[in-house]
Amino acid sequence: MYDPMVDQLATPDVPAPSTGSLVDALIRVTERLSSVVAEETDALKVPRFADIQRLGPEKSKLATNYDTMVRALGKRPPEEIKADPATVQRLTLAVRRLDGATRENAVALRLQMTANRRILDLIASAAATAAKPNFSYGGNRLGHGIRAQYAAPPVAVNRVF
Repeated sequence: MYDPMVDQLATPDVPAPSTGSLVDALIRVTERLSSVVAEETDALKVPRFADIQRLGPEKSKLATNYDTMVRALGKRPPEEIKADPATVQRLTLAVRRLDGATRENAVALRLQMTANRRILDLIASAAATAAKPNFSYGGNRLGHGIRAQYAAPPVAVNRVF
């Protein structure tokens, strides 16, 4: 989702949007960003890597929009930012939802990275073990130095990318 409010903020010859419309746009972007982050978290738990890749560009764009809008609001005088209580409540709820979604996402990302690291470590360990020559019975015994050729353990990774 791209919000045209960002273009309005970036173009110097276009009149700046009103604070109320900027706050409304920030609420829209925050709610959509929360939804995308929650969807990515669900995709990380399964894992559905195609969905994670699909959501990445939208999440990045929304995060950039969010940052641009927050910076623009930060430049406004504080008395101008004060909105009606209903808008304040909507923004507060949207920000809390985003905070919760990003915390859950961080946990899911850490778990996924740990699982991937363990798989890679197992593969590296199996490859290192298979590449070691077998010197346990001396150099004249059958099997000396051929472990890597004939006794490499099979490795299967059950992941869909």
